[in-house]
Amino acid sequence: MASAKNLIGTLLLVALSLAVAPGSRAGEPEGGLFVNLTTHDVWRAGMALGFAHNVLKAGHKLTVFLNVDAVTIAAKDIPQHTNALLGMTLQDKLKAIMADGGKVIVCPMCMRQAGLTPDELIDGVTVGTPPVTIPALMAPGVKVMSY
Repeated sequence: MASAKNLIGTLLLVALSLAVAPGSRAGEPEGGLFVNLTTHDVWRAGMALGFAHNVLKAGHKLTVFLNVDAVTIAAKDIPQHTNALLGMTLQDKLKAIMADGGKVIVCPMCMRQAGLTPDELIDGVTVGTPPVTIPALMAPGVKVMSY
């Protein structure tokens, strides 16, 4: 009888500890996906953004970090090619991701290397600083995908 009570008590504690993970809020998925996108290649970047958007639409948090050549995707005045699979430009896909609650961060050093200023970026993107980028990358449970 005592061992049955101990087993039930142990199972109850395990169930309670799994109900809400530390640092998360009830009903909110923990972690999410951090996409490190380094290319503006229409095919490769389109695959990354398409996959990332599907993750977001499935209810997970999403941060897209544009760096190296990918910073040009967020530039207002750089002509964009349409990705055949997405049926839209990469920039339009970024806008759709942000409209659905995803976050887009742009590397400030890569922007400068590409000759871009914050004023030249589409609305909604955030210029990455350590207080912006590090928490998005290091949050508990975050998975990183790099393209």
